[in-house]
Amino acid sequence: MLGIFAALAEYDRESIRERAMAGIALAKAQGKYLGRRPGVDAGKLGKVQACLAAGMSVHQTVATTGVGESSVKRYRRQVEFGNPDTE
Repeated sequence: MLGIFAALAEYDRESIRERAMAGIALAKAQGKYLGRRPGVDAGKLGKVQACLAAGMSVHQTVATTGVGESSVKRYRRQVEFGNPDTE
């Protein structure tokens, strides 16, 4: 009896996985994808650079520019280490 339930559960899980993969493939075919957008927003980067050049802290920069804290920290790392993605 337990083996039958295990086989049914495995079949159900595989069926769900196939439908999910088909949905992902359809979304990719339509040009949609999940995840953070790649690249750097030049406008936000400029605002963050100006605030950091003025000696503002991360929290002050967030309050002034409206850019998220994680983005400010990411832009700060790019500016400090001269990451080529900033151009």
